Order: sequence, then C-alpha cells, then structure tokens
Amino acid sequence: MSGRLNITRRVACSVVHAVIAAVAGAVFTSTISHAYGPERATFTRQNAAPYVTLNAITDSDPYGYEPRFVQVRDVSDNAPFSADSVKITSGHTYEVFLYYHNNAKSSLNLTAENTYARVNIPAEIRKGEKAHVIGYVGASNANPKEVWDEVEIIGEDDVTIRTIGDSGKIVGSKDNPINGMAIDIGKLLSKEGHPLGYYALDGKLPGCSEYSGHLLMRFTAVRADFDLKNRVSEAGKNNWQKSINVKHGDTVDIALSYRNTGSVIQQNVSFHDILPKGLSIVPGSVEWYSGHTNGKWKKIDTENHLTTAPGLNVGDYAPQGNAYVQFKATVDVASCGSHVLENNLKIYTENGTRRDTATIRVENAACHGETSHNAVVVVAAGGGALIAIMGVVWFVARRKSHKPRATGRRKK
Repeated sequence: MSGRLNITRRVACSVVHAVIAAVAGAVFTSTISHAYGPERATFTRQNAAPYVTLNAITDSDPYGYEPRFVQVRDVSDNAPFSADSVKITSGHTYEVFLYYHNNAKSSLNLTAENTYARVNIPAEIRKGEKAHVIGYVGASNANPKEVWDEVEIIGEDDVTIRTIGDSGKIVGSKDNPINGMAIDIGKLLSKEGHPLGYYALDGKLPGCSEYSGHLLMRFTAVRADFDLKNRVSEAGKNNWQKSINVKHGDTVDIALSYRNTGSVIQQNVSFHDILPKGLSIVPGSVEWYSGHTNGKWKKIDTENHLTTAPGLNVGDYAPQGNAYVQFKATVDVASCGSHVLENNLKIYTENGTRRDTATIRVENAACHGETSHNAVVVVAAGGGALIAIMGVVWFVARRKSHKPRATGRRKK
C-alpha cells in the first residue's frame, strides 16, 4: 500500500507542476539577487525536510528555487512573470504570483498548521522610485514560522496602486478541492494573512508537492493628474494669451479649461476664479461647456458660483475628459500709469488642487508732469506741485519768470 501511495503522489506532483508551468508560461528563474529570508536550511527533491518548513526546496520541478517564491508580471503588456524587477506604468494592470509548499517528507505525514499567505504592496510609488511587492508564507509549527520574498518594482510615473478586489484565487492540481477557489484580497493584504490548505482553506497543508499550489491576485497603477489653463483675450478677438495690454474701460474675454490627464476618474471637479480688484464680471456672461452639457455652452444662474469657494462644480471626468468656463470682464482702473491685474484660477478635485494665472496690464495715460515710473505727480493749487520721487516729497513753486525753483524742503 505504501508503494502505491508513493507512486500516486509522484503522479500527482507532476500534475501540479504542469499547472504551475502552464500558468506562468515558463520555468521561473532569477537573474538578479534580491532579498528574501530569513536564512534557513534548504533541501532538494531527493532530500526533503525532516520537519515542517516552507518553500525551502532548491530544485523544485518545474518551479526551481523555492525561496524565490514571489513573481510579478505586467498583464497589460502580456509580459512573463519576473522574480527580479518590474516597471510600474500608469494605466497598466499587474499580477502577483505566490507559491507555497510544505517541504516535509511525505513519509512523515507532517501537516503544516495554521498555514497562511500575505502580501504587502505599496500604496503609492513615485517616478524613478524603487519599492517592493513582498510575499509571506507561514505556519504555526513551521521552522522558521514565516518566510518571505520580494520583487522590486520601479515607478515609470507617479502612480497610486489599487488592488482589484475580485482577482484573488488559488491554483493547484486539477484534483485539488480548492483549485480555482476565490480568496479574500482584504485578508491577503492584512497582517494576519489569508489561510491556505488543501482540502479546504483551513490552514492545514500536508507535506509533499502534490499539496503545493500558488495564489494569484492583481493590482492596477493609476495616476491622478490634470491640466488647467487660464487665458485672456481682447473682447471678441479670440487671441488667447497668458498676458495682454488693455486700457481702462476695456472689456476682456477670459477662458478657463480643465483636462483629466491621469488614468483614474476625477470626481467633483470645481472651477474657482478669483478676480483682482479692478476687474469685474459682466453679469450674465458666465457659461460652461463639457460632456455634461451635451457639448453645448450653458449659462449659470449667477457668477457667484464661480467666484465663491469652492467654485462651480462641473462634475466627474474620466481620463482625457475636459471642461471649459468662459466669461467677459470689464477693466475698471482709472488712475494714471501702468497697473497689473492678475486673474487667479483654482481647480479643485478630490485628488488635489492646482492654480493658474492670467495677467492683464492696464496702460493709462501718464499724469500731468510725470517724469518717470518712479514719480507720482499731484497738481497743487497755485500752479505748484507735490512730486513724490523715490519716497521723498518735494514742493515746486513758480517765480514770476515762471521758471520752477526747487526749494528742497521735505514735506512732513
């Protein structure tokens, strides 16, 4: 009977190996040395462990070197699994593979108790930054109690990582009672981990490779990003610029825009325009345009929706979605000389806030007697004048010859 049992187990072992190879598409090998641990005794197929230990076979067939038991692949690029390093790109989906095996000799009938797996994935990764997907397998009676392995991931963009909740499953031999069973991603990502097993996910894992298996889960890399523009033009000319020159009493057109340049839906996008003193919206001129208005310009009830925080809410936008706001404003700066008005746009989203400015330069005629941009002249009674030059006030009087004479007296 024992001989028949061993033969059956050898056949079953070849079956589960075939399943692993089919899923991965190749035998797993590592060409770059990355951390795994802890340091522990290792074994071979011909010389299995005399006690319960996990993922310590160095020549598993076809897996290979079991201490490197975590793999990651780019699903979007249909790339093979890698135990070494994977680039993380915005908009792509990735799959994590975690192998588990109780290496105790089958003849000892040793079952790993309270066996579990857990995975640690960073929530965010910056462009050029290196981080790791780390997998753990443990059991209460194993030596050591927990082993771990990691795969390096490198950010190609600034991204947020989101796990796919229904992507987890167990894969084993075709006769494995739990083959194809869904696993709870929340448990897998927790400190306690997700229970493993063979007959059920009850934490009991017998020794021998026929009872080994692996789990799969997926995550996506998303990037929340957007562009905004604040542009101004002389009224009716559609010559949109960051800065223009106008005169007191002119009307200008202001165009504001938003575009979702990320890979995730942005919710509750709001336009908030902060007008400078000297610029006022022409009543009834504010209108907006997006897919939410069926591609038509739509008037708003009052400009206060735009100019009062948190601004005009224009809804949610999928990647590449956009929205526009436009209005007319009157320039009211009557004082002489040059003036700079800065219109401020803020775009609020649930992923952050950004701002952009447009500049309106008002060029009015120089005051009577003004000699430079540093001089402000006020005409005084009796033909004299008070001249403020670089903060010093001088009084200029007229003689009968009508030639000015500067007294040099400082105005107190």
